[in-house]
Amino acid sequence: MKFLLLMLPLLLWGAEDSGRDLIFLEKVERRLGEIEKKVRERGYDRRLAEELNSYGYPLHQLKLRYRGRDEDRELYERAHRAYLKVLSLKRGMFPHVLKEEMRRLGIPFCDVRAEGRNRERLVLFLKDPGDEETVLRIVTRTQLQNAHLIGVESVSFKKCR
Repeated sequence: MKFLLLMLPLLLWGAEDSGRDLIFLEKVERRLGEIEKKVRERGYDRRLAEELNSYGYPLHQLKLRYRGRDEDRELYERAHRAYLKVLSLKRGMFPHVLKEEMRRLGIPFCDVRAEGRNRERLVLFLKDPGDEETVLRIVTRTQLQNAHLIGVESVSFKKCR
C-alpha cells in the first residue's frame, strides 16, 4: 500500500506530462496544416523552413518518450505522423533552398526537383552533369550534403532538357 502511495505522484505527473504533450501535438498538427497550405499557395518561404526546423527535435523526442508504451500508443503515433509531415514539408522546400545556394555559387543549372510519392528522390538538371568538378562543388558546398537528414534517399544529376 505504501508503494502505491509513493508511486501515485509519479503516475499523476506522467499523466499531466502526457496531457501537456497532447496539447503540444495538437498545436503542432494545426500549425503544420497551416504551413502546408501557405506553401501550396505562396511557395517557399525561409521563415516557414526555419519554423519547420524548430519542430523536428521536439517531435523526435516525443516519439522516443512514448515508443514502446502501450498506454500511450496514440501519442506515439501522432508524434510520428507529425514528424513525418515535417520531413515531407522540408523535402518539398529543399529544391528551393538548393537553387538559391547554387545561384549564389554561380553553378549553371536548369532545375531542381523533388520527386516520388514522399519527395524522397532529388533530381538536379545541370547543363553538364558529367563535369565532376561542378558535381563535387554542389555536393560539398551546398545543403545537399545534409539531404539524408531529412529523408532524401537518392540524388541524380541529369542533363537539361
